[in-house]
Amino acid sequence: MNDLESRLRSDLQSAGDAIHLPAGDIQGVVRRGRMRKMVSSLAATAAVVVVAGAVWQITRSASTVPVVTPTAPTTTTTATPPSDAVLDPNLLDWKQVDGPPVDKVLSAWTMQDGRFAVWSGSEVWTSTDGEAWSHAASTPDGMFSYDSFHTNTRFEGTWIGIGGGDTATVFRSEDGTSWDQELLPTDALPTSNPLLVRTVRASFVASTTDRVMIAGVSVEMVDRDAAVAALAPELVAEGNTIEVTDTALVVHDASGTVLRSIPLSDIDVRLTDSYLLSTVVWSSDDGLHWTMAQLPGDQVAPLSLTVLGNRFVVGTTSLNNGQGGLWASTTSGALREVVPSGFFPAVGAWGDQLIASIGQTLVAFGTDWQQQALVLLPEVNGDVATADNISAGRVGIAIAAFDHTRSSVPLQAVLFSPDATTWQVTSADVFGEPGNARVIVNEAGVLVFYGPGQDGGATPLEPFTTWIATPRRADEPVVDTTLEVEPADGLPGNPLTVCGTTPGVTSLELVLTGPENGDVWPSHEFVDVESDAGDWCWSGTIPTQLETLLGPNAGHLYPIPPGTYQLTAESGGEVLATGDIQIGAADPSQSAEDAARDGVLPAVAVLPFDLRVTIYDELDTTEGRWVLSQPSPSVPLILGDCDPADAGCVYGRDYVVNGEYGEVLLLDSTSGQILRAYPLPGFPVEHRGSILVTDEAVFCSSQGDGALPDSMLCRIDRSTLDWMVRVFPSSVDSGFNPVPTDQYIPDNWMIDRPVNDAMFLGLKETLDGLVTEGYLADYVINPMTLELTRVPVSGPATTTDPAG
Repeated sequence: MNDLESRLRSDLQSAGDAIHLPAGDIQGVVRRGRMRKMVSSLAATAAVVVVAGAVWQITRSASTVPVVTPTAPTTTTTATPPSDAVLDPNLLDWKQVDGPPVDKVLSAWTMQDGRFAVWSGSEVWTSTDGEAWSHAASTPDGMFSYDSFHTNTRFEGTWIGIGGGDTATVFRSEDGTSWDQELLPTDALPTSNPLLVRTVRASFVASTTDRVMIAGVSVEMVDRDAAVAALAPELVAEGNTIEVTDTALVVHDASGTVLRSIPLSDIDVRLTDSYLLSTVVWSSDDGLHWTMAQLPGDQVAPLSLTVLGNRFVVGTTSLNNGQGGLWASTTSGALREVVPSGFFPAVGAWGDQLIASIGQTLVAFGTDWQQQALVLLPEVNGDVATADNISAGRVGIAIAAFDHTRSSVPLQAVLFSPDATTWQVTSADVFGEPGNARVIVNEAGVLVFYGPGQDGGATPLEPFTTWIATPRRADEPVVDTTLEVEPADGLPGNPLTVCGTTPGVTSLELVLTGPENGDVWPSHEFVDVESDAGDWCWSGTIPTQLETLLGPNAGHLYPIPPGTYQLTAESGGEVLATGDIQIGAADPSQSAEDAARDGVLPAVAVLPFDLRVTIYDELDTTEGRWVLSQPSPSVPLILGDCDPADAGCVYGRDYVVNGEYGEVLLLDSTSGQILRAYPLPGFPVEHRGSILVTDEAVFCSSQGDGALPDSMLCRIDRSTLDWMVRVFPSSVDSGFNPVPTDQYIPDNWMIDRPVNDAMFLGLKETLDGLVTEGYLADYVINPMTLELTRVPVSGPATTTDPAG
């Protein structure tokens, strides 16, 4: 990962929303005010949706090489109010199929000439029906990397691929096996400021009947070393470091002291961050000779490249609140701006119309680029859904719809309509646990690739499943079945058997639903019905958790409360039969009395042991087993008995946030029962915590990072089991500097002075005493007060403190 990518991803992770953006979540960025500029760079560095182009067969004819000559755009009309969608649950029947024989992430997917095409790893596979797949090509190294999304297209029997990371590269092959490559030209770009470093990346490629087009992004990033050498040469010294912020280059000496800040505007007056971005396109009418052009400066990156008839349509984003537009090629091959304002991350070609989503409205642009609202999309689970990707064909329009309230992108439903009026809503439960999906429409039906979820992304990860849907026959009957549940009552984790009879149904899903809030069993259980009579039985266990469907905790899991629950057998989103089960209460991990003694919130103590305790480090002693732990990611985000938005609801006293909450636990060496608990709200331990036992005490640490920058040491007396905590707040973005008034600070917690170093990478005992290993230096820990004395990497201890 290069410096730009590291910078962008660091900015994203340290933002207040803690956004994570692998693979395609452009919408998530644009919704978050100050992060809108990041859209452009992520379009070049992350896996962005390619609507057109993995396999295209075309013929060549002479034409003018397209160049960018913007003209006055066609005026976009105000969309008429759309009508409400008409729902029909019986438009499609879904079935799971084997899918392409790949074992890696799907890198590209599309449909052309009635064929589905997917690219995984270095292999391209095609299929006409989604079930039988044939190998089409093998791509070379460099056409795909973890941080950059590249795809390939077909140009008159010649494969055209793009890649190269920071150096935009075009690949060519006559047979899909042997490849040539060369750098795409960049001569059309103006000369860069010598204090900036330019990289150019190719992001999308697509073909019409007579040419091929590539869209990408030019990035000019501050060369920190050259800028300091030119503007502050006296600060060029061994040991000095240069930090890039949103507004300046900050030079630190070896101890971390700030020597000078150089405003970015002194480097280049155009800079509002440490990089400049612009959209670039390359085009060719023979796949060999390329012409490059640059869109106007405010169009900072491409979001999509779509083929509409025999034209290209480039969707862009801009620095104007993320509002880019649409640029279409003319009959002469030039690009002109046809929709001057709008954000269209999900688009698809449907006949001679370009289909796009704006919020919950599906809109279309015809040949005159007049915007027309088609329909208000149906709600999903009672809430507005956001279209992540759109595919259209003869049978209709398919949309992968996601919950607009979440920063990650779990699929909520697949929406399908044959006419943009009547819609079938297929819940994500049909396909599996909450995850990510891609939809493709061909001449016969709809294909869905569905895989596990990931923060911020919508690319189906391996192992993914493949689903195909075909239009339902009008005379196909809906089958009623009988469902039997055994036992009728039991405890979480106890054995459970469900049987039914579903003649005419080959597969179904079992769903368990909460009696009051509609939350569901997160383990999606699928059953193959193999007998001709439709008899089947499923055996498993009574669930231990429910998944929240709506509200701020949507997608999170929590221990299943006692009560009467409904089990349903469903096929294609249709309920076939129901049955009830009475579920009793699971044992809490800690009694209310012990939790009150230890200062543990009731919402944490009531968690079953398996959900509360995830061990990241452990040490055995005579008094028991000491462990560093934090709750499972399956536990709800907010743990507490009040709404954090309410006045008087205090962090650390009334609620904690899962993922930011760690614990030191003393467990019984035999039974594993929690004997004592030491809560650490604000200090997780996963991949950042350490524990060490001496004769007198147990010591723990948590190292700050970009999202939670504060660090911590703790001491637990092995004789009395009393404990203390010393917090070392970060010098920037601290949650403890100044000391917060809206957070509970226990009496045994001490707040030290702000620090600059990463100091708690590990704990160890040395001849000098108890030492914490730091990034720049080690520190001797006072074993009673937890105060620190700095020990340089080489040389004797000094009195220099970590505050610098």
